[in-house]
Amino acid sequence: MRIHVVEDERQLARHIAQALNRRGHTTTSLFDGAEALKAAIEHPPDLIVLDLSLPGLDGLSVLA
Repeated sequence: MRIHVVEDERQLARHIAQALNRRGHTTTSLFDGAEALKAAIEHPPDLIVLDLSLPGLDGLSVLA
């Protein structure tokens, strides 16, 4: 499964991605809302783990 991990705290994003990778998933870590929205449109993942309080575009705006 391809998963985007969207989290502005890089260490937390790394821990989440590592846990998912250990379970056999492919992850992409993204650190701000605008970057996450662009990536979701250009390369739609199977799942997005989305932080709500992001710099730039907040998580609810990305979700909308």
